[in-house]
Amino acid sequence: FPSHDSSREVVSRRTHGQEMLDHGFWTFQNMREVSMSDIVVSSQKAVNPFRAESLESAWRISEGLSKSELVPEIYRNKPFNVMIAIMCSQDLGVNPFTVMQHMSVIKGKPRWEVKFLIAMANRSGVFSKPIDWEVTGSGDGLTAKAFATLKASGVTVSCSVSLAEAKADGWANNPKYKSIPELMLRYRSAGRLIDLYCPEVRLSIVTGKQIGRAHV
Repeated sequence: FPSHDSSREVVSRRTHGQEMLDHGFWTFQNMREVSMSDIVVSSQKAVNPFRAESLESAWRISEGLSKSELVPEIYRNKPFNVMIAIMCSQDLGVNPFTVMQHMSVIKGKPRWEVKFLIAMANRSGVFSKPIDWEVTGSGDGLTAKAFATLKASGVTVSCSVSLAEAKADGWANNPKYKSIPELMLRYRSAGRLIDLYCPEVRLSIVTGKQIGRAHV
C-alpha cells in the first residue's frame, strides 16, 4: 500500500496537472511528468477509464492535448480522438504522444504505421530477437523476406513479399514503390509477419505484463 506521504504527492501532482490545464500551460515535459498521473494510480496500475472520476481526468487531458500544434491534424481540436489515443497508450504502455504520431484513421478505422508495429513487436516478447530481413532479386523479382525466431518454441518464421505481388495487389500505385521499393517491401513483409505471429500488437491488446509498462 502507498504511504500517506506518497498519497499526498500523487494528489499534489494531480492538482498541479489540473492547474496547468486550467491556465493553458502545456508542454511535452508536462505531459510526461504530470498529466498521466491523473489516470495512473501510484501503484502504476491503470485506472479503468470508464469510471467517472478517471474519465473526467482523461477528458481534461484530452482537451489540453487537442490544442497543441505538435499533434497530427486528426487530433487537433478533437478531444474525443485524443482520448482514444490515451486509452491505446495505456494498453500498449507507451506515451500518448507517440501513439498520436503513429496512428491514423482510414474510413473510420485506426491504422498503425508499420514501423511502429515493428517496434512494438520487437519489444513484445514474442520474438527472441528483433525482426530482420533478407532481400533478393531485382526488377519485379525484388523480394523482401522478414524473419524472426519465436521465443516460446525457438522456431524461425518468415514472410516474403515481392514487387510483382505489390503490383498485382495494387500496392505499387503508391509512388514510394518506385522511389524506395526495397524499404516498402520490407515494411510489407514485416507487417505480414506480425499479422500471423504477433497479431495482438496490431490489435492493441499487448498487455503490460508482456511488454512492461513504460513510465508515461
